[in-house]
Amino acid sequence: MNLEERLSALDAGVKDGLVREMNLKPVNPVAMRAEMPELKYDLTESISEYFGNRGITLGKSFRDNFGKLYTGEIRKEPLQRVHYGMLSAKDVPADVLHAVQDGFSDLGGSAGDYALTYFYAGMWDNYWHVVNTNGPLFHVVSDLIETGIERLEKNYSDECKKGRYNAEMQLPYSGQIKERLATLKEEWMEKETAKLREQQCKKAEAQPALF
Repeated sequence: MNLEERLSALDAGVKDGLVREMNLKPVNPVAMRAEMPELKYDLTESISEYFGNRGITLGKSFRDNFGKLYTGEIRKEPLQRVHYGMLSAKDVPADVLHAVQDGFSDLGGSAGDYALTYFYAGMWDNYWHVVNTNGPLFHVVSDLIETGIERLEKNYSDECKKGRYNAEMQLPYSGQIKERLATLKEEWMEKETAKLREQQCKKAEAQPALF
């Protein structure tokens, strides 16, 4: 099953649980830096441990490469944003996390694991309430993933403009994940349009003849 199918199969209470986490006050890294030094150090270990505590088993290739992200493809500041998301929303329903991980596994490698990373980056950046929670669970989750990727890219771009970074950041599988989500949203819209047409046809057929 794809991500939309996996999320659509979940109980309605799962969405309520996710929205509740999204509405919590996010971690303020400036205010909490002194009392939570892990927000600055050992980020990869803390993130990996968090996933383990939530019952998420990361793939070997992800675990082997994740430590390199600290000074390689993803630097400290973007990883902090992922960690802030985890600390801000500690009780995201596990069913959502498994759906995200499994929903991208067919892209190969560690795509599902990285999708989870982007999901939590989106959770923290949602303190502006940029994600609309009125739609179906699939749209809420996919918007969080897309927001996470966009914010990580913007954050890194801003640091480059300040002269802190020179090399271009590479977010693993981000292009494939965004393309997959765009396709799924398009397919969802087509199905909803077809349903609406069917309902309208049935309604028209049920109308009594005027003559």
